[in-house]
Amino acid sequence: SSAACECPPGYYASNQFSKSNCSVCGTDHFCSGGRQRQVCRPGSSTGVLLRAATADECACNVQDGSPGRKAVLWAPGSKALDCSCGSGYYHLNDAGRESCEVCPKPGVRCAGGFLQNASWGYAADSHYPPVSDVGHFMVGYDSAEACSVNIEGKSVCRGGVPFGATEPQCEVGHTGLLCGACQAEYTRDRGGQMYCQPCERLGSATLMIIMTNVDLIMKSGWSLVLGHRALCKRDGGALDNVIFRIMMQWMAVNAVLGQFKLNEVNLYGWSQDKLQAQLKANEESGEEVSPDEEYLLRLFKYPKWFNDVWGTLYAWAGSLPDINMGTNQEVIECLAVKRWGGGNDEAAMVIKNLMPVIWWVIYPLLVMMWLAILLILLAKVGYPIFLRAKAKVKAKIQNYLISKGADPESVRHCFLCLTDKKLAAASEDFPGNMTKPDQLLDIFGSRICAEILAKIVWDNGGEEHMTENGHEKVELEDFIQHILDQDDSSPALAKVKELGAKGMFAKMKLAFTDKVQFAGWIMELMDENIKEKEEAEEEAAKEASEKKKKEEEQPNNNAAASASSAEASKEVPSVGAAEADHATQGLLAEAKAPEPGTPASAAGG
Repeated sequence: SSAACECPPGYYASNQFSKSNCSVCGTDHFCSGGRQRQVCRPGSSTGVLLRAATADECACNVQDGSPGRKAVLWAPGSKALDCSCGSGYYHLNDAGRESCEVCPKPGVRCAGGFLQNASWGYAADSHYPPVSDVGHFMVGYDSAEACSVNIEGKSVCRGGVPFGATEPQCEVGHTGLLCGACQAEYTRDRGGQMYCQPCERLGSATLMIIMTNVDLIMKSGWSLVLGHRALCKRDGGALDNVIFRIMMQWMAVNAVLGQFKLNEVNLYGWSQDKLQAQLKANEESGEEVSPDEEYLLRLFKYPKWFNDVWGTLYAWAGSLPDINMGTNQEVIECLAVKRWGGGNDEAAMVIKNLMPVIWWVIYPLLVMMWLAILLILLAKVGYPIFLRAKAKVKAKIQNYLISKGADPESVRHCFLCLTDKKLAAASEDFPGNMTKPDQLLDIFGSRICAEILAKIVWDNGGEEHMTENGHEKVELEDFIQHILDQDDSSPALAKVKELGAKGMFAKMKLAFTDKVQFAGWIMELMDENIKEKEEAEEEAAKEASEKKKKEEEQPNNNAAASASSAEASKEVPSVGAAEADHATQGLLAEAKAPEPGTPASAAGG
């Protein structure tokens, strides 16, 4: 019969035409008899049993669970279908080859076993898939990445969800990869370092529009400040210019560094090599380090002192009231959803992502528009107000100077050419700077300073002294001005020059601390100067008198000399006539005598 030709359980017929060709089923197979030979369920084995007749005789294959090898849970007497991965391992089907792999770290949790109920898109009795740990997001079947967004210290990534699950992995308001995006009605603007917050906190659409315009006005005002500093004719080393540059560079650097979490950056290569040598030494000494601890050791760490300081600052900042009206990005996103998003989340997300792009494209134009508006307001409103305020300051300083003894005409003339810089210096510490002669001289000139100091001298003994000597106040003013200008060559004022500018102003300070002593010093110096001038005038008058006397004697001398000259001129002609007669007679005698060679002369010879 055909049954007599079939192989018994535990064997299979390698040749269907002969029973003598029945072969042992072999390892990892079971044979129910006949001609078929079936493979045990992946992850199970018959072990030393070579004649397994049923699938139940295929036991789970137990391995040591070292990394890279499969590890399964097995209980004696269990069926092949009960074979599953143990805790800390997960089931992997690689192109039909099933195995249990060590659970990857960090961020992945492997419970092992089977699912009791259908969930996450997996059927019941399926192998329990790897799931994300709290604070991590599954980016693959067996890999996860840490999330960087936290709500009050708690990550927005819930964990406990496998890759590809339909259930949300993020807290409410968050969505997308690593829970890094916000849902339609939520927003944030800190590059992943701040959790999403509901748009309701920003208020109504009208308030949002006001907030955007306030930001534009602030940016335009800042542009005005920077433009003014650039156009202002001041030294490039002015302190405010340096501070502006440092602040702008600091803001630029922080804007870049704020996008990174340095405590999640791996160590440099040399530090990695040093750590590896340390771990190897620990392993040889029997000190084991868990994978989680090793992962943390390979990350960059801030110095302890920095962590302490930063923790203190963070705690102090956290105690301040939270006044956060939202950034431009947040306001535009929420405004777009409120006005044009509708009830469709998909359409709202499109609008939410599109509107900020349009906003930032036209943002420079809006800033320039507000800049033009601010310039018009400054020209039509701000500048007239500034002029009125400036006039009030001028009037206050002018009245003060006049009350202290300055002549109104001198003050008026001085303020005609007073620069804004000097006016600002005068009003900076008013009226304290009015008691400093060097500042008075630098701001208002020597005349006003001399008039104020002369008034002090006049009121502290100068009036009586001057009137007794027949002098007026204007002479005192002129004298003090000569001191301040140091343009007099008299010996008395030469003493002031010897004091130098510093010594001179030290003396001048007495006018506001010890007025009587200052008045005495001025009057003593002035008396000496007047005496020297009087002596000089007397000497000059004496010289003039002598010169005049000489000039009066000179005409008499000239008359006598003229008379002598006349008499001498009368005598001179008579002498000349006699001499002329003698000359004439001589000529006549010569004319009568015969020339040599003539007959008469020859006869006479």
